[in-house]
Amino acid sequence: MTRARTSRGSRALLEAAYDDLGFSKGALLSPSQSPSAVGGAAWQSLGEWLMLGSRVGADRIFFVGDDPVVVFTELPRGAGELEVVAAYKRAWSLGRARCLFLASESELRVYALTSPPPRGPEDARELTPLDVVERSADVVEMLASYHRERVESGALFEETPFRLDGRADDLLLRDVASATEALVGSGLPRRVAHGLIERVILIRYMEDREIVVPTYVHEIANRDSGWQARISSESLMPTYGTESAFVRCLGDRELTYAVFAALAEDFNGDMFTVPDVESELVSENHLRLIQRLLTGGGFTAQEPLFLWAYDFSVVPVGLISSMYEQFYRTTSNDQSSTHYTPQELVEYVTSQVLTDECLTSSPRACDPACGSGIFLVEAYRRMVRHEMAERQKRLSTSRLRHLLLTRISGVDINSEAIRLAAFSGSGGRGEFHPPAPTEPCVTVSRHTALLIQAAGSGASIASGRSRWGWRR
Repeated sequence: MTRARTSRGSRALLEAAYDDLGFSKGALLSPSQSPSAVGGAAWQSLGEWLMLGSRVGADRIFFVGDDPVVVFTELPRGAGELEVVAAYKRAWSLGRARCLFLASESELRVYALTSPPPRGPEDARELTPLDVVERSADVVEMLASYHRERVESGALFEETPFRLDGRADDLLLRDVASATEALVGSGLPRRVAHGLIERVILIRYMEDREIVVPTYVHEIANRDSGWQARISSESLMPTYGTESAFVRCLGDRELTYAVFAALAEDFNGDMFTVPDVESELVSENHLRLIQRLLTGGGFTAQEPLFLWAYDFSVVPVGLISSMYEQFYRTTSNDQSSTHYTPQELVEYVTSQVLTDECLTSSPRACDPACGSGIFLVEAYRRMVRHEMAERQKRLSTSRLRHLLLTRISGVDINSEAIRLAAFSGSGGRGEFHPPAPTEPCVTVSRHTALLIQAAGSGASIASGRSRWGWRR
């Protein structure tokens, strides 16, 4: 690692990176919640990444093709190491980003986004930048290896720091699989373990997106004095990652399932409905195991899992869908007919079918073997981005719901897959209209998912019948 001397402002350092390293001559875009700020063509391909970039707090994102490869972030004045770790965690949680330029008042740091963030303040020093520059005049020489041409050609990512396997998209799939094996090893059938993890990850996703807020969980706990004590008491183990009211509930089985029941009533989604077999088999020990996975406590350095590390407010919904796709594949009775499809391949195939010309004709997408709905979700996202680009504004919740109801449908012989497809469709819609943080809970209509068992055929039909609604 090299350093230059004499401080200059964070703005000057970023502008030097944009201009002197050639990024301004490529696909360097400002994050935005609206297509009007970037233009229809860019929004059609990159709209969701630009929306996520706003949540990350990025100043600019550099794209290679449709992938967000380099994130540029400016820290607020007076930011310390904890803010550095938080900015790194948000950028890492995007999954596909490979490199972070982080500018403070005094220096510009460059990080490879190939390792999970540090667990806590005591580990913050473990987050080591690849290079640090303190003068904007030195950016062109000292950071020459990060030039746009080396990024676009992929030469930069052949270097050792970028070849580590700690990217968020890879780790999430690996860690969820490891968590499943831990539950199976403790006596749960694999299908029950998958259902429990699906539900828990979904709730953490909803917490970080402020769909489920702490007061919602506390209101449930207030029904019982023992529950109140459980959720208010200090944890006996170290807790890493985002503070979560729900994770505290996992220490009490009755409280945990009271939260599941409340969400099933308010959200009206199959994802929160607890099967009888789960009610019979899941013990408090199983829930405590998941609690340790989500807090980062109770595991040795030789058995690291990083479910605590994700900021689900910026984790792409496509990555969550990929996780459920993996579940579907491993629970299918016919392994030869189910295959995990990487998100990048899904996006490429869908882009070749749903071209601009095709989208102009308001097509419907039907997947006759939809699995967990990963292709349907991408088709829906492309339809929404196309319409947003045409209108140059965000779509209303009613319009998003209409597109999901009328333009997306799927069929599968596996009812578990249909359930996952219904959630993926709902999550895909929520990506375009994030909830207001002042709203205490989410409700979804009784038409959450149309599930029809075809007589004699064993086929199920899924239609994205779900809507995000709010109540005070």
